[in-house]
Amino acid sequence: MRALDLTGNRFGMLVALFKRGRRGSQALWRCLCDCGQRTTVQLGNLRNGHTTSCGCKRSIITTALKTTHGYCGTQSYSSWQAMLERCLNPLNPKFDDYGGRGINVCKRWRNFENFLADMGERPIKTTLGRIDNDGPYKARNCRWETAMTQGRNKRNTRTFVYEGIAATVAEHCERLGLNCSTVRSRIYTYGWTISKSFSTNQQTT
Repeated sequence: MRALDLTGNRFGMLVALFKRGRRGSQALWRCLCDCGQRTTVQLGNLRNGHTTSCGCKRSIITTALKTTHGYCGTQSYSSWQAMLERCLNPLNPKFDDYGGRGINVCKRWRNFENFLADMGERPIKTTLGRIDNDGPYKARNCRWETAMTQGRNKRNTRTFVYEGIAATVAEHCERLGLNCSTVRSRIYTYGWTISKSFSTNQQTT
């Protein structure tokens, strides 16, 4: 039976580099952690999600949550704390959609004061969102978003190219002054082409 090759595969904050012998019946893999440290992990612990860092995750979360800065309990701090948890804590219910698929938090943002300096205080009725949903949490890729903006930016939101612009149905309709429900019906219910759906006069449907 051919040995499983994990080279280059990501497991949380770890990237498998090369196989490094065995421990009993378990193959050992040398891995590089996002923090820069290298560690050796049993194959089983990588595949079942038991080990997802060199051990730095627990230290990061523990240190962060003990920090006193006068912002505990605020909306800004809650957003920062939730970001760390879903990216660094394998026991968090949302980990599979974030840390589990390689979404990480930049080193600068492991400190709340840095996060606050870059993002400012969280405005009312907004949440922390990423511009590129496959990218990390860092200043250039994050913004405070309304529910509508974040909904448009979900991974399962489809984009369509019309007039050379790639955007969601809602974004095209906003730009063109069209009724979004009508255009959605044209595309998903009646099977119209994208060009016809966006170019046809509103009153014809």
